Amino acid sequence: MIVRLARKILGLKGEPEIKDAVHYNSKQNIDALHSNGKHFRKILTRAQKPVETFYELLKEKGLLSGDRRIIDVGCGSANLLGLISSEFPSASLTGADFSESKISNCRILYPQIDFEVRDIYNQLKSSYDLILCTEVLEHLLYPDRALKMLLNGINEHGSIFITVPNGRLDSFSGHINFWSPESWKVFLEENITEGCTLETGLIFNDKAMYAIITRP
Repeated sequence: MIVRLARKILGLKGEPEIKDAVHYNSKQNIDALHSNGKHFRKILTRAQKPVETFYELLKEKGLLSGDRRIIDVGCGSANLLGLISSEFPSASLTGADFSESKISNCRILYPQIDFEVRDIYNQLKSSYDLILCTEVLEHLLYPDRALKMLLNGINEHGSIFITVPNGRLDSFSGHINFWSPESWKVFLEENITEGCTLETGLIFNDKAMYAIITRP
Protein backbone atom coordinates (compact mmCIF):
# COMPACT_ATOMS: atom_id res chain seq x y z
CA MET A 1 0.00 0.00 0.00
CA ILE A 2 2.90 2.32 0.51
CA VAL A 3 3.57 2.34 -3.24
CA ARG A 4 0.84 4.91 -3.97
CA LEU A 5 2.66 7.50 -1.91
CA ALA A 6 5.92 6.56 -3.60
CA ARG A 7 4.42 6.94 -7.09
CA LYS A 8 3.15 10.43 -6.29
CA ILE A 9 6.44 11.58 -4.76
CA LEU A 10 8.55 10.13 -7.56
CA GLY A 11 6.31 11.58 -10.26
CA LEU A 12 5.40 8.19 -11.70
CA LYS A 13 2.46 8.23 -14.05
CA GLY A 14 0.26 5.72 -15.80
CA GLU A 15 -2.13 4.81 -12.98
CA PRO A 16 -5.60 4.00 -14.30
CA GLU A 17 -8.44 6.25 -13.19
CA ILE A 18 -10.13 4.89 -10.07
CA LYS A 19 -13.83 5.65 -9.87
CA ASP A 20 -14.65 3.56 -6.81
CA ALA A 21 -12.09 3.60 -3.98
CA VAL A 22 -14.01 0.98 -2.01
CA HIS A 23 -13.86 -1.50 -4.89
CA TYR A 24 -10.23 -0.64 -5.58
CA ASN A 25 -9.32 -1.57 -2.01
CA SER A 26 -11.34 -4.78 -1.97
CA LYS A 27 -9.53 -8.05 -1.35
CA GLN A 28 -10.61 -9.37 -4.75
CA ASN A 29 -9.13 -6.41 -6.62
CA ILE A 30 -5.89 -6.23 -4.63
CA ASP A 31 -5.35 -9.97 -5.04
CA ALA A 32 -5.82 -9.61 -8.78
CA LEU A 33 -3.40 -6.68 -9.02
CA HIS A 34 -0.67 -8.49 -7.13
CA SER A 35 -1.08 -11.92 -8.66
CA ASN A 36 1.40 -10.77 -11.30
CA GLY A 37 4.90 -11.31 -9.93
CA LYS A 38 6.34 -8.72 -12.30
CA HIS A 39 3.94 -6.08 -10.99
CA PHE A 40 4.84 -7.00 -7.42
CA ARG A 41 8.56 -6.54 -8.12
CA LYS A 42 7.90 -3.16 -9.72
CA ILE A 43 6.12 -1.76 -6.70
CA LEU A 44 8.74 -3.28 -4.43
CA THR A 45 11.37 -1.13 -6.15
CA ARG A 46 9.26 2.01 -6.35
CA ALA A 47 8.33 1.89 -2.67
CA GLN A 48 11.90 1.59 -1.45
CA LYS A 49 12.69 5.28 -0.88
CA PRO A 50 9.80 6.10 1.47
CA VAL A 51 10.34 2.81 3.29
CA GLU A 52 13.99 3.68 3.87
CA THR A 53 12.87 6.99 5.42
CA PHE A 54 10.45 5.20 7.73
CA TYR A 55 13.17 2.72 8.68
CA GLU A 56 15.60 5.48 9.62
CA LEU A 57 12.97 7.11 11.83
CA LEU A 58 12.32 3.80 13.60
CA LYS A 59 16.03 3.51 14.38
CA GLU A 60 16.26 7.15 15.45
CA LYS A 61 13.40 6.63 17.90
CA GLY A 62 15.02 3.50 19.34
CA LEU A 63 12.14 1.23 18.34
CA LEU A 64 14.27 -1.52 16.78
CA SER A 65 16.46 -4.15 18.42
CA GLY A 66 17.38 -7.78 17.93
CA ASP A 67 15.25 -9.07 20.78
CA ARG A 68 11.92 -7.54 19.78
CA ARG A 69 8.79 -9.26 18.50
CA ILE A 70 7.64 -7.20 15.53
CA ILE A 71 4.68 -7.53 13.19
CA ASP A 72 3.94 -5.42 10.12
CA VAL A 73 0.16 -5.31 9.63
CA GLY A 74 -0.66 -4.50 6.02
CA CYS A 75 2.93 -5.32 5.09
CA GLY A 76 2.37 -5.02 1.34
CA SER A 77 5.59 -6.00 -0.40
CA ALA A 78 7.40 -6.23 2.99
CA ASN A 79 10.17 -3.75 2.14
CA LEU A 80 10.25 -2.49 5.71
CA LEU A 81 10.54 -5.95 7.24
CA GLY A 82 13.28 -6.75 4.76
CA LEU A 83 15.35 -3.80 5.97
CA ILE A 84 14.80 -4.72 9.61
CA SER A 85 15.75 -8.34 8.94
CA SER A 86 19.03 -7.33 7.28
CA GLU A 87 20.22 -5.31 10.29
CA PHE A 88 18.45 -7.16 13.11
CA PRO A 89 18.45 -10.83 12.01
CA SER A 90 17.66 -12.11 15.50
CA ALA A 91 14.43 -10.12 15.79
CA SER A 92 11.18 -12.09 15.57
CA LEU A 93 9.51 -10.72 12.43
CA THR A 94 6.02 -11.35 11.05
CA GLY A 95 4.31 -9.81 8.05
CA ALA A 96 0.53 -9.82 7.71
CA ASP A 97 -1.68 -8.73 4.84
CA PHE A 98 -5.21 -9.54 3.70
CA SER A 99 -4.01 -10.24 0.17
CA GLU A 100 -3.06 -13.86 -0.44
CA SER A 101 -1.17 -12.97 -3.61
CA LYS A 102 0.93 -10.38 -1.79
CA ILE A 103 1.79 -12.82 0.96
CA SER A 104 2.70 -15.53 -1.57
CA ASN A 105 5.18 -13.16 -3.21
CA CYS A 106 6.55 -12.00 0.15
CA ARG A 107 7.27 -15.59 1.21
CA ILE A 108 9.37 -16.11 -1.90
CA LEU A 109 11.23 -12.83 -1.52
CA TYR A 110 11.88 -13.05 2.23
CA PRO A 111 11.97 -16.72 3.30
CA GLN A 112 13.58 -15.75 6.63
CA ILE A 113 10.43 -13.85 7.71
CA ASP A 114 7.14 -15.36 8.86
CA PHE A 115 4.07 -14.27 6.90
CA GLU A 116 0.35 -14.78 7.39
CA VAL A 117 -2.84 -13.82 5.60
CA ARG A 118 -4.80 -11.67 8.05
CA ASP A 119 -7.59 -9.10 7.93
CA ILE A 120 -6.60 -5.95 9.82
CA TYR A 121 -9.94 -5.93 11.66
CA ASN A 122 -9.32 -9.36 13.22
CA GLN A 123 -7.58 -9.61 16.56
CA LEU A 124 -3.93 -10.65 16.44
CA LYS A 125 -3.13 -14.14 17.70
CA SER A 126 -0.48 -12.88 20.13
CA SER A 127 1.01 -9.62 21.39
CA TYR A 128 4.08 -7.77 20.10
CA ASP A 129 6.74 -5.32 21.21
CA LEU A 130 6.31 -3.28 18.03
CA ILE A 131 3.48 -3.16 15.52
CA LEU A 132 4.09 -1.49 12.16
CA CYS A 133 1.24 -0.20 10.03
CA THR A 134 2.53 2.00 7.21
CA GLU A 135 0.36 3.49 4.45
CA VAL A 136 -2.64 1.35 5.35
CA LEU A 137 -5.27 3.31 7.29
CA GLU A 138 -5.99 5.66 4.38
CA HIS A 139 -7.33 2.64 2.47
CA LEU A 140 -9.83 1.55 5.12
CA LEU A 141 -13.53 2.20 5.61
CA TYR A 142 -13.14 1.76 9.38
CA PRO A 143 -9.68 2.99 10.42
CA ASP A 144 -10.85 3.49 14.02
CA ARG A 145 -11.65 -0.22 14.32
CA ALA A 146 -8.26 -1.12 12.86
CA LEU A 147 -6.45 1.18 15.27
CA LYS A 148 -8.20 -0.33 18.28
CA MET A 149 -7.24 -3.81 17.10
CA LEU A 150 -3.60 -2.72 16.83
CA LEU A 151 -3.70 -1.22 20.32
CA ASN A 152 -4.93 -4.54 21.70
CA GLY A 153 -1.92 -6.28 20.18
CA ILE A 154 0.98 -4.49 21.88
CA ASN A 155 2.78 -5.64 25.00
CA GLU A 156 3.35 -3.53 28.09
CA HIS A 157 5.71 -0.71 27.03
CA GLY A 158 5.15 -1.79 23.42
CA SER A 159 4.71 0.66 20.56
CA ILE A 160 2.78 1.09 17.32
CA PHE A 161 4.36 2.92 14.39
CA ILE A 162 1.84 4.21 11.83
CA THR A 163 2.23 6.31 8.71
CA VAL A 164 -0.38 7.81 6.38
CA PRO A 165 -0.11 10.30 3.52
CA ASN A 166 -0.42 14.00 4.30
CA GLY A 167 -3.98 14.60 3.10
CA ARG A 168 -3.20 18.17 2.09
CA LEU A 169 -0.81 16.86 -0.55
CA ASP A 170 -2.43 13.52 -1.39
CA SER A 171 -4.71 13.29 -4.42
CA PHE A 172 -4.70 9.55 -5.10
CA SER A 173 -8.27 8.50 -5.88
CA GLY A 174 -7.71 5.03 -4.46
CA HIS A 175 -7.54 6.41 -0.94
CA ILE A 176 -10.64 6.60 1.24
CA ASN A 177 -9.30 8.80 4.07
CA PHE A 178 -7.42 12.10 3.73
CA TRP A 179 -6.13 13.42 7.04
CA SER A 180 -4.47 16.79 7.52
CA PRO A 181 -1.76 17.04 10.21
CA GLU A 182 -4.39 18.53 12.53
CA SER A 183 -7.16 16.00 11.87
CA TRP A 184 -4.65 13.14 12.03
CA LYS A 185 -3.76 14.04 15.61
CA VAL A 186 -7.42 14.46 16.56
CA PHE A 187 -8.30 11.07 15.08
CA LEU A 188 -5.52 9.39 17.06
CA GLU A 189 -6.32 11.13 20.34
CA GLU A 190 -9.96 10.08 20.05
CA ASN A 191 -9.07 6.43 19.55
CA ILE A 192 -5.95 5.58 21.53
CA THR A 193 -6.15 3.75 24.82
CA GLU A 194 -6.10 5.86 27.97
CA GLY A 195 -2.60 6.19 29.38
CA CYS A 196 -0.80 5.64 26.08
CA THR A 197 1.66 8.28 24.93
CA LEU A 198 1.37 9.75 21.44
CA GLU A 199 3.93 11.37 19.16
CA THR A 200 3.05 12.66 15.69
CA GLY A 201 4.97 14.45 12.98
CA LEU A 202 5.68 14.91 9.30
CA ILE A 203 8.16 12.78 7.38
CA PHE A 204 9.45 12.23 3.84
CA ASN A 205 9.48 15.88 2.77
CA ASP A 206 6.13 16.41 4.52
CA LYS A 207 4.42 13.99 2.13
CA ALA A 208 3.65 11.55 4.94
CA MET A 209 2.65 11.77 8.59
CA TYR A 210 3.66 9.37 11.32
CA ALA A 211 2.40 8.41 14.75
CA ILE A 212 4.18 6.53 17.53
CA ILE A 213 1.80 5.21 20.19
CA THR A 214 3.36 3.62 23.26
CA ARG A 215 1.65 1.65 25.99
CA PRO A 216 2.76 2.50 29.55
